[in-house]
Amino acid sequence: MTKAEKIVLTLVSYLTITISSKSSYIAFFKGGIFLVSFYLISCQYMLSSFLQVDISTKKLKHSVEISQNKSYESISDMSCDIKLNSYIDCNLAKYQSRLIDRSYSVLEDLWPYIIGFASMFLLLSFVGFILHPFYHDEEKYKPRDKNITKQSR
Repeated sequence: MTKAEKIVLTLVSYLTITISSKSSYIAFFKGGIFLVSFYLISCQYMLSSFLQVDISTKKLKHSVEISQNKSYESISDMSCDIKLNSYIDCNLAKYQSRLIDRSYSVLEDLWPYIIGFASMFLLLSFVGFILHPFYHDEEKYKPRDKNITKQSR
């Protein structure tokens, strides 16, 4: 066996013993549950916030359409002329629309990483739980029978 193989074997052995320890698989489970909870709470909070801003944006879009007597398919198609009374509403609607788009795209990029780490932690927790009896002495985790210890004395 070469030195590199011994190093890899030692590393794998260390990792399996570490992952299968009770404190490790409990910590992985807690981390996975925390990330899943964080994902669900952030989804709920952000989507409800986006909904409020989107409603405000739609109201501004409709007020601009009424004041200009034009109908726009999207907010980005609106033309904001400084000479019109609806200039402030038009720019605010465009700003809010861009804000929602950018914020959602950031979250859309971040959420897969959160779910990936949560899945990895929960999988490591499961593997550690399954491997625990094979790599750790079960005798120290069993409760002692008081009757046996009294009879042996």
